[in-house]
Amino acid sequence: METTYQTDLPQTTPQSAPPAPADTEPVEAAEPTEPDTEGGEIALDEINELGDAIKRYFPDTPDQLAIAGQLLARYREVLPSDALRLNFDVDADFPEGYGIITFPVGEIIKGVGRVAKSVVFAAVPTLNSVLAHEAGRQFVEKAVLEAFSAKLKSAVDDGSAQEPPFTLEQFLKRRPKAETLATFKEIAGQFVSALKAMGLKRMNAGTLRQILSSTAYAKQHYPKISQDDWVMLLGAMKEVAKSKGLPVAIFDKWLADRDKAQVEADVEGLDFDTLTEALSGTEAAA
Repeated sequence: METTYQTDLPQTTPQSAPPAPADTEPVEAAEPTEPDTEGGEIALDEINELGDAIKRYFPDTPDQLAIAGQLLARYREVLPSDALRLNFDVDADFPEGYGIITFPVGEIIKGVGRVAKSVVFAAVPTLNSVLAHEAGRQFVEKAVLEAFSAKLKSAVDDGSAQEPPFTLEQFLKRRPKAETLATFKEIAGQFVSALKAMGLKRMNAGTLRQILSSTAYAKQHYPKISQDDWVMLLGAMKEVAKSKGLPVAIFDKWLADRDKAQVEADVEGLDFDTLTEALSGTEAAA
């Protein structure tokens, strides 16, 4: 017999102010979160522990909020009470004009990988609610203009024949992840070899990608190496990519997003004279 779960989300009522926050400490996601927005059913019986938590956004429609309520009920059933982080009171009326966003928050444990520590389950204003607020249009406009500027900068910096976006479709189109990583994959090998020659014996392309894209990961695994060094390395990779006529947008994105990180290394810092010599050696060998 199939198990059913009752919703824990109350009926919505009009409310202009944000819902009262629960008595929980703020949490920070270890990396930018991009929840699923497809809106399909959830296999609730497959969620049995923190590691099963999902990324999902639920719009403010009755059917989607009902699914969100079922998910919340499941979380409350199987997760430790201190692992579920809410920003609203489940015993109060749920505000109109809000959807639900949920995602796991974790940390990188050396030799294990990312481990979920808690789950955020939060009420967030819908786009219509944001636009209806006196400061909402300016907030959205700034975010959109920053995204469009980044696309234009990417097209110019790529050093390729790519034309800057002009049509609405071009501005809104997202570049596939595989395409954005192609440049890094093409040149990572010579940098990994150079870093190994400098003493980072366990370096590999996957580790380098996480270090360059996450300050938190870098600090955790190589705490003796300053973030300025990694930023300089990002710049060096970008210049090499440019010299080869490759797109460089991925390096700009990592530089903009790598705001939290942690690490462990065999060297005190990166000697860029040594790095240059090591890179020359790997290029000559190639």
